[in-house]
Amino acid sequence: MFVFTQVCKNFKRWENENFPTFPISINLSRVHLENPGFISELERITKEYEIEPNLIEIELTESAIFDNTKILFKIMQTLKSVGFKISMDDFGSGYSSLNMLKDMPIDVLKLDRQFFITVGNAKKSQIVVSSIVQMAKQLDIKVVSEGVETVEQAEFLRFIGCDMAQGFLFARPMPIEEYEKLILDRYSLNRKETN
Repeated sequence: MFVFTQVCKNFKRWENENFPTFPISINLSRVHLENPGFISELERITKEYEIEPNLIEIELTESAIFDNTKILFKIMQTLKSVGFKISMDDFGSGYSSLNMLKDMPIDVLKLDRQFFITVGNAKKSQIVVSSIVQMAKQLDIKVVSEGVETVEQAEFLRFIGCDMAQGFLFARPMPIEEYEKLILDRYSLNRKETN
């Protein structure tokens, strides 16, 4: 829960400093999901720091999927009822069923970077990615493509209507101080352009 607590502390600090805030994703492992008290703990921490849960997106990886999907779906529904956003991370890296998407209570589907690393099958990968994006839209699920490294990939994703993209094309992992500077620089630039 250390990472979750740090995120909430930072949100509170940003709020106090009138810093622009955006939802932040936090990965939870299968170990967290198997702990019966973890949702109460997440709730307690958000209340302690007076953070709206909808500012936090809980990421579950395909590997966190249980054999018992009923239990998993109940956990996901409980997280959503508290106000957290739920995302399925690394979709396509394992053996998750497309059929599960219709029942899974998720807000965001994060496509695994493997779709963009393919050598020799780029056209087939584009067909698969395009189909998943369209299907997710019809299910009212937002799609984020991970591992975007080229302008061509970003343009393709924009063309097919992918909601968001992340990867080295936009930014590399960075310490929080660099993140804050990046946000302030972009926020200042956007404010100048609109004035």
